[in-house]
Amino acid sequence: IFSDLTPTELTTVKDFLVSDKNLNIVASEATVNSNYIYMIELYNPDKKEALNYLDHGGAKPARVAKAVVFRGADVQPSIAEYLIGPLPNPTWYRPHSPSTRKRVINFSSRPTTIPEYTALYTHFLPKALEKVNHILEESYGYTYHNCTKKCLTVGEVAPKGLKSGERRSWVMLLRQLEGFYLHPVGFHVLVNHESSNTAKWAVEKVYYHGQYFISIEELITKYDKGSITKIKLSDSSRESSGYNRRGAFRADTSQTGPRQYEPEGHRYRVDGNFVQYMPWTFAFRISYMGLQIFDIKYNGERIVYEMGLQDVVSYYTGNDPGGLVNYVLVIRSVNTVYNYDYVVDYIFYQNGVIEAKIHPTGYLVATYFLGHGLKYGNKIFDHVLGNVHTHMINYKLDMDIVGTSNSFKTVNLQLENTTVQRYQMAVTKRKETELYSGSIYNQHDPWDPAVYFQDFINDNENIVNQDLVAWVTVGFVHIPHSEDVPNTATACNGAGFFFRPFNFYDEDPSVASRDVVILRPGPPGSGETRVSWWTEQSPTEPSVCLPDIQPLTYNGTRGPV
Repeated sequence: IFSDLTPTELTTVKDFLVSDKNLNIVASEATVNSNYIYMIELYNPDKKEALNYLDHGGAKPARVAKAVVFRGADVQPSIAEYLIGPLPNPTWYRPHSPSTRKRVINFSSRPTTIPEYTALYTHFLPKALEKVNHILEESYGYTYHNCTKKCLTVGEVAPKGLKSGERRSWVMLLRQLEGFYLHPVGFHVLVNHESSNTAKWAVEKVYYHGQYFISIEELITKYDKGSITKIKLSDSSRESSGYNRRGAFRADTSQTGPRQYEPEGHRYRVDGNFVQYMPWTFAFRISYMGLQIFDIKYNGERIVYEMGLQDVVSYYTGNDPGGLVNYVLVIRSVNTVYNYDYVVDYIFYQNGVIEAKIHPTGYLVATYFLGHGLKYGNKIFDHVLGNVHTHMINYKLDMDIVGTSNSFKTVNLQLENTTVQRYQMAVTKRKETELYSGSIYNQHDPWDPAVYFQDFINDNENIVNQDLVAWVTVGFVHIPHSEDVPNTATACNGAGFFFRPFNFYDEDPSVASRDVVILRPGPPGSGETRVSWWTEQSPTEPSVCLPDIQPLTYNGTRGPV
């Protein structure tokens, strides 16, 4: 019931909507002023219906899709959401507007799509910048209009504007090299593209080498007269963002690194979107918000109903020792957001612990370096500033500990310092109307967000013996440095949380695992080491291919280092 829509279901939903003439949806080759489908995905079933089906053999919830439609062809352009069902053969659709949504979504709040990118970067911008081609070539040795080899490409930032309802983008030019994010040239244009009519788009301001101009014409006039500060940018850093082997790396071996292997095959089983690993079972799906895990059970008992990524925000500026080999299952997705790849991990341990972890990796979004830039970051190479920024991640954790009657309280907790986000964790009573802490429309309209999380907790509802959701925020401050070039490493750049049992089990449940290994010393003076393990093989008669293990002597104490 939690599996993503199949290709057939996606096609069926699309065709169903396009066939309705009242919606006036363009099936292909859409433009900004068309009505077109932005997204189709599964609409998660109601939790009560899902639990009735999973736990009591009740009716299986109908599969329903959600579609987002950008209605640029309307007299007053808008964004519409629809629910469509039942799948696989839909017979109805209806408008969808969660009660937590404060207002009608501004058309200017929509995510940027291919039709808009095409209009902006393929048609509008080349024509607008044609007149400054000589300035770009003289200043940077690269061009944008009709370029051949040394070309400039474009980048942008969000939100688009300074207040609700605006859609104005500062478009930056960068050298089109490997890792172009690290090659800004210090030339920007402010484009107003609020209207669905692209003929009304206009350049409202120009930035060149730390200087602002009210129009492209003003820049050309002052540049040609020599009345402004000009720049001739060298091309010395073109190789810095590439991955070609270079520099010195001292190592006393040319051997390859270690590899993991499964001598007897997988110990996990995947059936569609259902996963079984040792005592763990769960289902997964990937929504537009990110990887989501449902119906997580340990030894057959549900402990989490839903666990999922919600939003990623990056703001720029003894004598008897025993041991357990730490085998875990990692379910991973990699989400590419512009310059960064966010590696999202959910890690399942044998002792009943779940770890959620995310590592951003990829290129920095660099800016052009001027003298005052050191206030905002570090110079990472010629004319390039690595801006200090943050990465903030929010998760949803719908806990079902021995059912849905749960409570939350803090113990001996005293807050002394504020954190980078308002709440590291907020706990609310679960509601079908509060499915996500964020929205795809918030990025371009943070001043009047479509989903305002503070409303989730302003009602001050009772959270004793209720079905509870924990909203967990983790993050870190990223201070760029030269070693972030060409790529930001995952090591030292990570954030996550643990969901662990606390007096839930009588003891560590992983002691029942066959992976337990116990070393005990033999009789005094014997030099023997007694090894106990519970796999199908013994240490002396392995039935599978195992690596050679050097003799081990253990006398019950720690030897010299």
